[in-house]
Amino acid sequence: MTTGFQEKIVDIEEKANDILERYHPQIIPIDPLEIANAEGIEVISVEFTEEEISGLIDIDGMEKTIFVNHFHHPVRKRFTIAHELGHYFLHLQGIRDGVYVDNSINESFFRKEVYGDTDKQKEREANQFAASLLMPKNWVEAKWKETYDIGEMAKLFNVSSSAMGYRLINLGIIQA
Repeated sequence: MTTGFQEKIVDIEEKANDILERYHPQIIPIDPLEIANAEGIEVISVEFTEEEISGLIDIDGMEKTIFVNHFHHPVRKRFTIAHELGHYFLHLQGIRDGVYVDNSINESFFRKEVYGDTDKQKEREANQFAASLLMPKNWVEAKWKETYDIGEMAKLFNVSSSAMGYRLINLGIIQA
């Protein structure tokens, strides 16, 4: 990871913490749907014509909508909503019209398709925001000292074991 992205990660962590302080009580698991609703964003579960699409956020004037893949597991939907909130808070807030379509996120939480560097960067940022929102650093560090178990942590935070594993690695709590 480059130093520039590491600095961006700190900014993203701070933004996620600001959102949590504004909209969410100090309890886990975090409910990204509650945050979306508080921000005036409707969340709709839909059947996409392309099954690899995980979700999208659409801003049309004053209407803001996150669409999530109806067929995905509830834990995956939570991450998708948090990811789309990442686009909203990091890339779209203040924009009156815009759409981000997110295709399947692979194990490394990056888009599988090849896009330009700016798109890849925005996807990485939205993934970092989602991880920071659903698995806040301070809470993960505290709960890890109680459990030392990735599966138990995943259940506590209502995320997948792989998402929790990556979060623990990225926070330097465990090694790959």
